[in-house]
Amino acid sequence: MNAVATGIYTAIDAIAGSTGTFHRLAFQGAVPPYVVFLVVTQETNGSNTTDDEDVVFDARAISTASAEEAGTLAALIDVALFDKTVTVAGYTVVGLCHRVRRIPTIFDGEAWNAGATYEFRISKAR
Repeated sequence: MNAVATGIYTAIDAIAGSTGTFHRLAFQGAVPPYVVFLVVTQETNGSNTTDDEDVVFDARAISTASAEEAGTLAALIDVALFDKTVTVAGYTVVGLCHRVRRIPTIFDGEAWNAGATYEFRISKAR
């Protein structure tokens, strides 16, 4: 994992009720409930005067037991991230993490998943 993924992992890994946190995909044989997150974008914010980068990522709770369990775990992810600082090695955090949108709870044929898309801003350490 890169520094950004490691920072997100650290922010959500200790969530109560989760059996683990995974970047991109859960390991084969992982037993739910668990959290999967994916960094969607990490790009400069378009300003020519700063080295700021906007980080956008999805974090989802996965449960094979019920939609309620997935929803409860998704709410705990939100508590861990919303309006909090995500520490990233080698960067200065410029903006608190905020929720961009909720991801509706769905059943994909194997498991329930629920979560949200989040965003925060970082700047390269000088």
